[in-house]
Amino acid sequence: MLQKFKKTNLIKIFFSICIAQIFFIPLIKYYTLNTFYADFGVFLNHIYNVIEEPSLILKGHFQPILYLFGFFNFFFSYEAIPYTLILTQSIFIVFCSFLIRKYFSFNSLIAFFLFIPTYTLAFKDFHLDFIFLFTFLLFFIFIKQKKYYSAILIQNLFFLSKEFYIIYALLTNLYLINLFYNQNKSYLKYCFVSLILNLVLFIYTVYILLPSYNDGVNIISNLNNNQNFFINLNFLLDINFYKFFIICVLPIIFVSFKDKKYWIFLVPNFLIIILFDNKNFYNYNSHYFSSFIPLLVYLIDKNINLANRVFFIYLILIQVAFGNNIFSRLFWISKIDEISIHQILKIKQANNYKKIIREYIPKSKDVLVITQNNINWHNLAYRKSYKIFPEGLEDNTYETKFVILNRQIEPFVGDEGCNYIYNKCENIYIQNEYSKILNILMNSYEILYRSKSLIILKK
Repeated sequence: MLQKFKKTNLIKIFFSICIAQIFFIPLIKYYTLNTFYADFGVFLNHIYNVIEEPSLILKGHFQPILYLFGFFNFFFSYEAIPYTLILTQSIFIVFCSFLIRKYFSFNSLIAFFLFIPTYTLAFKDFHLDFIFLFTFLLFFIFIKQKKYYSAILIQNLFFLSKEFYIIYALLTNLYLINLFYNQNKSYLKYCFVSLILNLVLFIYTVYILLPSYNDGVNIISNLNNNQNFFINLNFLLDINFYKFFIICVLPIIFVSFKDKKYWIFLVPNFLIIILFDNKNFYNYNSHYFSSFIPLLVYLIDKNINLANRVFFIYLILIQVAFGNNIFSRLFWISKIDEISIHQILKIKQANNYKKIIREYIPKSKDVLVITQNNINWHNLAYRKSYKIFPEGLEDNTYETKFVILNRQIEPFVGDEGCNYIYNKCENIYIQNEYSKILNILMNSYEILYRSKSLIILKK
């Protein structure tokens, strides 16, 4: 009896720690300036302006739900909006855990809190993928409960967070068609209607709507340009791809090995890896694998016998080895700044940076602010134009430009870092490119502030 009591209490403590860190770590990261322009800074800037400029829901991606977040401007101060966004994301993720506890097995809940993509979504700034996490999870809940009309309906909301997830709506329709063909053909007509609607929406959005608002360029609509269409196999030479496979893909393959039809939901991610030479698409510490979370939860519940002790030991080991939260070794050492407690808790340094930024960057919305990717704050984003270094340097629509850089954190050129390990760059090309551009700016821009770390320039 005592042993059972101790085991129950340990489980409660584990869940409490998981939920607490999902709420608090993202807030602390933002407060100590440990978030990124891409994509949190982009979202902040768009949310501040989207009510006046609705077309911002089409900048980069098609994200209709973004417009609703724009109404936060009527209820919260611009200083409070970032924290409100983070809390909204955390609430949705934690609410998903309650749904899992209610509708799926206890093993599914354990896996949810041991799976690295769960924490990546929570900690990696702010992304609207949490909306897809919620709707995709509801889809599997309705499937399990055999509420098929609800399942058909909810999949048609996948597009709210991003046009990429329309592909998942196409796949869930194919999954349902296969399911109903063998069980109940009365649902088939609704699935075919849904399939056609999502196909039309995808084609219109990707090939017509997005290019018209993004100078003809969009990550998926690039497939319409033969010059950008190629089969990329460079990822096979990158160890990070194999880390991604071991951490994110292998658990799903393991619990669905006897039911391989679910592997179809892995196809979209592998397609973008193959078709686009972008390391972010197989960086396991990114938000791109949010779709894997509900899939793993459902598969563990469905194939409970496969989710045995060995499986959970595997999840624990990869969490300790590669995770980005307090259960991981990386959280407690200074190997990777982004996920290290030592960097997250630099409160005094962050407050000093904020004071300097307030002093040298005017509040005017009519000036252009350009920041290094890993420098992001609402005082910078709260204006008409807020851009990433160095791309923003090419924007000549504003008379006044301010550039903010930090030489003591990981150098970024655009959204590509130099793979900073123990404060040393592994990607020398990025480091050299960053230094080259910085030297040019130091000779052509007015230096407003300069220290060993922070640099503020004006033109």
